[in-house]
Amino acid sequence: MLGGVNASKRVAYAWALALGGDAGSKLLTKLGLIEPAIDYAIESGAFGACPPSSPPPPSPPPRRRQPFEVQPADPSHTHTHPTDHAFELARMSLPKKLPEVHLKHALFLEDEERFKEAEEEFIKASKPKEAIDMYIHQQDWANASRVGEQYDPASVPDVYVAQARVLVGRKEYQRAEGLFISASKPELALNAFLEAQLWQDARRIAKRYLPGKLNDVNVAEQRGRRGDGPVTREQVQQAAAMWIDSRRWGAAIDEYLRVSKEQLSDDDDGLEALWESAVKLAAEHERERYSEVAGIVAERLRGIGRFQPSAELFKDVDRVEDAVKCYISAAQWEKARELARAQAPGLSRMVEKACRDGLNAAGDATGMVAAGNVLDGLDMMAKRGQWGKLFEVVKSSGAEVRAEKYAVMYAERLVEEGKLEEAARALATHGTLPQPAHFALYEKVAAGLLGRTMAQEASRGARSEPEEESKDGGSGEEALDAAAAARNLRAFLVELVQNLKGSPGGAPRDLEVMMMAAHYTTVRHACAKHPSLKELSAKIAVGMLRYCGLIPADKLFFEAGMACKLATADPDSQNLAFVLLNRYIDLSEAIEDGDASGLDNADLEDTCIPEPFSKGLPKGQYADDDKREEARDWVLAISMDSSIEQALPPHDEAGPPTIYDALYPSKDVKCIVTGYPIPEMAMIEVNNSTANKKDWNKFVERTKFCPWTRLSEKPQY
Repeated sequence: MLGGVNASKRVAYAWALALGGDAGSKLLTKLGLIEPAIDYAIESGAFGACPPSSPPPPSPPPRRRQPFEVQPADPSHTHTHPTDHAFELARMSLPKKLPEVHLKHALFLEDEERFKEAEEEFIKASKPKEAIDMYIHQQDWANASRVGEQYDPASVPDVYVAQARVLVGRKEYQRAEGLFISASKPELALNAFLEAQLWQDARRIAKRYLPGKLNDVNVAEQRGRRGDGPVTREQVQQAAAMWIDSRRWGAAIDEYLRVSKEQLSDDDDGLEALWESAVKLAAEHERERYSEVAGIVAERLRGIGRFQPSAELFKDVDRVEDAVKCYISAAQWEKARELARAQAPGLSRMVEKACRDGLNAAGDATGMVAAGNVLDGLDMMAKRGQWGKLFEVVKSSGAEVRAEKYAVMYAERLVEEGKLEEAARALATHGTLPQPAHFALYEKVAAGLLGRTMAQEASRGARSEPEEESKDGGSGEEALDAAAAARNLRAFLVELVQNLKGSPGGAPRDLEVMMMAAHYTTVRHACAKHPSLKELSAKIAVGMLRYCGLIPADKLFFEAGMACKLATADPDSQNLAFVLLNRYIDLSEAIEDGDASGLDNADLEDTCIPEPFSKGLPKGQYADDDKREEARDWVLAISMDSSIEQALPPHDEAGPPTIYDALYPSKDVKCIVTGYPIPEMAMIEVNNSTANKKDWNKFVERTKFCPWTRLSEKPQY
C-alpha cells in the first residue's frame, strides 16, 4: 500500500475523527486501532490551543521536556479536538489508557507554565507526586504543601526539606531549621548549622534531637576553630579519613569542604583535589547532597581560576549558563559552543563574541582562523607579519577570501623596508587591487626595480633561483635575481592593466607605459642568455630609450650604447654606439656635478626620446667608476676613426629599416619583441600581440617561448 502501514493508520484515525463520537470509536475498534489511535491523538494533540489569559510570571526552566509534536489547532475546524478525541476514545473504548492521557496532558501543561491546570491533570492521572515536584521546582511551597497534604501526605516532608535547603542557601537558618524539624530531619538542620559554623545552634539541635551527634559537633567545632589558620592537604585528608572509616560520609564531605583558599593558599592543586573528593563522596554515598556539594565546589574552583573542572561540575548540576561562562574563561571554545547550542541557544552569541575577543586579546591568529573567524585571524597575521602562514590560510580558504588585499598590504610593508624585489614577487604571486589608491605603490615598485643600478643588479644576479617555497609566500631567492624581479614586475603590471581595461575609466597611460617598460626589460634579460640574440638585445635597448624619465636616462643610454657597441661590426651599430655613449658621458658628468643646466639636447630634438632629466637628476650613477671609465675611453678612441659618424643621420621614414628607426616618432605598430616600428610586409599577429616576423621567429627559435605570453611556442614561417 502506498504510504505504508503508518499512513493507513493515520487515514483511519482521520476518518474516525471526522465521524466523531461513538461512530468513530466503533470504526477504530473494528480496525483494531484503538490504542494506537489514542497514542497518535496524544502525540499530535495541540494541548496549548487555549493559552492562558495573562502571561505567567518568570519561572525556572521546565523540569522536563516531553517529545510532543504539537500541531496548531485550526480555528475553522468544527470537529473534535485531537486531545478531546484521545480522552473520548479512552473513556469509551480503553479506560485503562485514561491515566496516561491525563499524565501526558499534565506534562504538556506544565511545560506551558499552566501549573494549576497541570496539577488537575496530574491528580486525574493519580500522580500527585508529579504535581508536588512541579511546585517544588517552581518554589511554590504553598501549593506543593497543599497538594501533598490533600493527595500524598508522605511527600509533605520532602516539600519542607526542599524549602529548607533554599532557605539555607539564603542563610535564613532559623526558618530552615523549623522546616527541617517539621520534616523530621533534624540531622539536616544540624548539617546546615555545622556548615555555617554556627556551633551554638548546632549543639542545641544535637542535644534536643540527636544526642549521639554531640561529639561530632564538638569535634567539628574544634576543627572549625582551628580552621582559621593554615592547614596542609595531608591534615585534611587524615581528618576526612576518620569519618570515612566510620562510614560517616556526610562528615567526610564537610571536612573536605571546610578547607578554604586562605588555609591552603599556596596549593591550588591541593584545594582542587580535596574539594573534588567531596564531590566524589557525594556522588557515591550522599546522592541527595550531590547537587549542593557539586555547586559549592564548582563555585570555589571558579574562584581559584580552575575553570575547566568548574565548568564540568556546573554542567553536571544543570547550571548551564555558569558552565558556558567557565568554558569561555578556560578558552574551551568548542565545548562552550556545543553546550550553548544544545541547551542554551540564547548564549551562542555571547560565546562567539567572547571567542573573538579572547583570541584577539591572546594574539592567537591561528585559533581565530580555526574558530571560523578567518578574516579577523588573517588581519592579525598581517599585523604580526606572519605572511607565509597568512597566504597558506588564504589558499586553503578557496574563494572565501581573496588574496589581493593582503598581497597589497604585504607589498606596502616590503616597500617600506626597501625590499622591492620581494614586493613585486608578492604582487605577481597573489594579485593586485585595481584601485587608484594603490597606483602609487605599483609605480614605486616599478620605478625602483627598473631604476636599479649596475651594482644593485649584480648583487641580486649573483643569487640563484631555487624553487623551494620561502616563508613569506614567495619562491625562495627568486625575487632577488634581477631577471626574475623584472618578470614579477611585468606579471603583476600586465594583470593590473588588463583588469583596469575592463573598468569604466580604463587603464591609466602611466601604468601601461610602466608595463611595456617592464615587458621589454624581461625580453632583454631573456636575450642576454643567448649570444646569438645580441643584435635583438641591442635593438630592445635602443627602443627603451623612449622610457627616459621612468628609467634613469644614464642607465638607458649606457645600456643601449654598450649593446650597440657589442652587437655587430656594422657601421650603423658602431655609429649609434658612439652617439649614445657620448651622450651617456655628458649625462654622467651632469649627475656627478649635480647640475644639468649645461646639457644641450639639440642632437635629440627630432627623436622620440624624452628630455633626460625631466623628473630631476638621479641620486647616483648607474654604472660604477670602472664602467664609466671604460665608456669614456672607448668614445675617445672611436672618435679618431674617420669612418664613424658622430651624430644621428637624418631620418628617412620611407627608406629601408635601420637600427635608428626606434629613435624617431612613427605611427607604425611597435614590435612586441624589440619595440621597433614594424614594416607592413614584415608584420605578424600572434598570441594577441603584433611583431616583426623575423625578430619574433628568431627570439622564439632560441628561447622556445612567446615573448608576450611566455608560454611554450615555435617559430611561424
